[in-house]
Amino acid sequence: MRFPIPLSFDECGKSKYVHLVTFSNGKLESVENLNVPVTQPMAVLKGDLASITEQLEQWRDVSQEPPVWLDIEITTDEYLHDIQRKIQALTESLPVEVLLVRRSREQRERVLASQQRETLSELSVEEVFNRRLALEELDESQQQRLQHLFTTTLHTLAGEHEA
Repeated sequence: MRFPIPLSFDECGKSKYVHLVTFSNGKLESVENLNVPVTQPMAVLKGDLASITEQLEQWRDVSQEPPVWLDIEITTDEYLHDIQRKIQALTESLPVEVLLVRRSREQRERVLASQQRETLSELSVEEVFNRRLALEELDESQQQRLQHLFTTTLHTLAGEHEA
């Protein structure tokens, strides 16, 4: 291991150690692995809200100092309104500190894939223009000017079609 302390939640549960290297007369004599004690407990919880609730029970009525840092990954397809608030209510009386609440990677990829499946025919002309405009790095005045010109052009074209 390169670093004796965890640098991210990806390293949870992995033992950390440092090497005590002893030399005698300039030659290697021994290498001893010394375990680094855990000074900040960390955990990753994954699952739907019911599963997360069950997993949190392991800290009920437990005295823990310092509190366990948590990374909570929600894996449900349901839309969870106020998930942060719900997690906070669940952990309020527990010796934990929630540092991160997020949807699982698979969920995020599904949402992105469904957005990418949209076709131009499903979008209004205004939506296409606004999405394209959002991709440009323009200041507010430039965006407003382009939006105004676009709206003017649309009204002009709509007037020609009515005539």
